[in-house]
Amino acid sequence: MVPVSGSNTADQLDVMLAERVIAGGLRGQRLMESRQRRDVRWIIGALGGRGVHVTECDVEACLQATSGRFLPGQPEHGLIRGMRAAIDHLETRAEYGMLPNGKAMVQLYDLLTADLFGLANTTLRAADPWEILLGIDYPQPAELKGQLARFHRECGYLVRLPLFDALHPVGQAAMLLHQFVRIAPFRDFNLLVGGLAASWYLLAYGYPPFLPQAVDGATMRLVLAGKGGRTEEWFSEIVLVGYRTIVA
Repeated sequence: MVPVSGSNTADQLDVMLAERVIAGGLRGQRLMESRQRRDVRWIIGALGGRGVHVTECDVEACLQATSGRFLPGQPEHGLIRGMRAAIDHLETRAEYGMLPNGKAMVQLYDLLTADLFGLANTTLRAADPWEILLGIDYPQPAELKGQLARFHRECGYLVRLPLFDALHPVGQAAMLLHQFVRIAPFRDFNLLVGGLAASWYLLAYGYPPFLPQAVDGATMRLVLAGKGGRTEEWFSEIVLVGYRTIVA
């Protein structure tokens, strides 16, 4: 049963998805093309939010192993291919109804950074994360394993379970992201990994993924650094805009 508590934007998304189902949805070639557009937008937006500006041509060249602006060994090339691997991983698991947990966050990080020198092979941070959100009191390194062990749906992703259960599924995905960036267990890429996990959660519940674009990066940091009051509505807007773009 879907919780009734949710933002107006999340409710709009429910209506749009229902209309798409009634209309028959996308099939065959159109569905494949829609997913390709989605994934390119996903990669460009996620990297752009970090200040790594890549184009559709860059993404296609790296994924198809053709000549392009970035060569194997360059960070941009590694991030593009890492995003592709992470998206494939989470989408497969979401199709089976599996949800992200602490172990899954480590797997996403490993896939994302596999081709990045100095960041591959997971080690939890030994100090504050490199990408700090102001106002967050990060847990000490010794606390990270315990917090990741409890970072799963049955524990409300470290939110009181009755409060988490009362949220709309889109709001639950937003809260997952909100909570994960407060743990920030890795030296870097915590926002990227958190965004991937939020998309995984959405897809598992039949919703489109969370696709922030480069222009959303600064706002995302401000919203996530707050107390969470604006997170659900802002997050829902990003999901809705991404969905409208994909199906247009």
